[in-house]
Amino acid sequence: MAHPELLVPLFAIVVTVALTSRSRFKLLSSVAKSARVSDDRSFARLENRITRLEQAIDAIAIETERIGEGQRFLTRLLADRQTPPATTSGT
Repeated sequence: MAHPELLVPLFAIVVTVALTSRSRFKLLSSVAKSARVSDDRSFARLENRITRLEQAIDAIAIETERIGEGQRFLTRLLADRQTPPATTSGT
């Protein structure tokens, strides 16, 4: 050991770098973990919205089918009415 006076500052630098690296690693892992939790919440919200959208589309399809049934019924009624009504004789 040629320079023993350099050991203390060198040791301080190594410890500082190690502690800083450890703190950064913990910070990054906690940020990543919270991002995953946030992504899970976003995914759950998105899944709920898609479910509601599917239900709304199903309801629209049912109502559209009812409109079609009503149109077919009215068309049938109008087609049956094409025969002239019987006239009543007046004296």
